[in-house]
Amino acid sequence: MKNGLLVIERMVLESLSKKNRNLEELANDTGLDHGLLKNILPAFLMNNLVNYQRGIYKLNNDEMRKERIKSYNAKENIKEEVKELFTSMVNKYFREDLQNRKNKIGVKVKKVWLTPQEEKIFNSYLINLESFIQSIEQQRKLKPQKEKLCEKKVVIWGYSDYSSIADGSLCAV
Repeated sequence: MKNGLLVIERMVLESLSKKNRNLEELANDTGLDHGLLKNILPAFLMNNLVNYQRGIYKLNNDEMRKERIKSYNAKENIKEEVKELFTSMVNKYFREDLQNRKNKIGVKVKKVWLTPQEEKIFNSYLINLESFIQSIEQQRKLKPQKEKLCEKKVVIWGYSDYSSIADGSLCAV
């Protein structure tokens, strides 16, 4: 990614934003391999995003880091990260064998006609889902759990008209 972050890079920064860590703790929290971390961390050190002292990595708190994070969170960069998430989920789903897929919801895409009444009901389900996710996020802020970052679930939802997706597909070409 040119100006943005890869998902694995964001994981490292998220982990360090929770707590200063050594390499072993980072590997344990993110689920990333030590070798991969040893490739990611030097770039963060060179870009002054992360400091390293006595075996401990921590986020740099200067203004330059804050500006860099702001650019990482720019709309276009987040768009690329979301595309990477979608691609990774779809690839993982189709890489797994049928038996493993039966037991998980994983990735579901359905094309369905909705009456105006059905669309209102569907929208209410989406609002309830959004509310449920937000309440979990608030609960974790008030009462943090001792969970590993790598155990977080990625939940994706939404819908669009088929024609809008087709138009978007044509614009991407």
